[in-house]
Amino acid sequence: MSVLSDDPSWLNPEAAPQAAPQFIHCQKRLRLAFEKATGTLNVAPVANPHFSCFIKSIGAVVRDRTGAKSWLKVNGLTGSPSGPMRTGETSADSISGLPKPYIHDLADWTEDGIHWRALKTTLVSSPVVSRTPWLSGPIAAPEPVWFERLKMAVDDLAKFKTDRPCLHNQYMPAPIKKWFGPHAPCEADEWRTAHGDLHWGNITYPELCMLDWEHWGVAPRGFDAATLLVHSIADRNMYGKLEALFEADLNSRSGMIARLYRCAERLNILEQSPSNSDATSALWAEARKLLQQIV
Repeated sequence: MSVLSDDPSWLNPEAAPQAAPQFIHCQKRLRLAFEKATGTLNVAPVANPHFSCFIKSIGAVVRDRTGAKSWLKVNGLTGSPSGPMRTGETSADSISGLPKPYIHDLADWTEDGIHWRALKTTLVSSPVVSRTPWLSGPIAAPEPVWFERLKMAVDDLAKFKTDRPCLHNQYMPAPIKKWFGPHAPCEADEWRTAHGDLHWGNITYPELCMLDWEHWGVAPRGFDAATLLVHSIADRNMYGKLEALFEADLNSRSGMIARLYRCAERLNILEQSPSNSDATSALWAEARKLLQQIV
């Protein structure tokens, strides 16, 4: 892996995605696409497929004609069939040495303006920590080595040089200023490569594997750590472990901006679920602390 410079001048702002494509969340369409994918790739499901967080994809363990097992994931996108969201998982195969699935085969097709993709990937041996992005309960008997591997994976990824954008400065002010006012700090000054969606629904345990690489690319320093921290905000024990584990990145100015941005994003989501008052209160407390610390 090559080291990524702190100077983001090589990242062309014009290369940042202009309009995010939309995932297809229709369960019926996803099931039909999954059935088509199994025929196209000559595999059969071993168990019933299930949907990912927010019903962005459908997946299941499958077996090919030799009996070998793998994971089949299918999703559909509107918009460009070759934009950053569509190329994320295939381009992530160029990153070696990380605990992540690798692609064995794929199939693409377009129907009614929807660009479908089926990926047959490495079969991951452990389940995700949570069925939602939030940490829904304590990890059973967490071992220090798991956290060490997580830290190593995030650090190694941060050093990988790429021109793929994950989050650019031009997209950070809107959610931050919506929630924390027009004068809230919102520009990062250090940049690293990030997974971009590293929440508890995309990490497995007890064997560590980082899943779903659609969003990976250049983001503010500490962005992945900030994502995990904010999604652990209701579990103070895990929050403390992550804060200590990623202390240098999380307490850098860019890391604190990343945390503030993730707080604003989660508040946007929780705005649609007013019953979750505990998480909302915790996010506001985190944001107030950050606003006092960022200079």
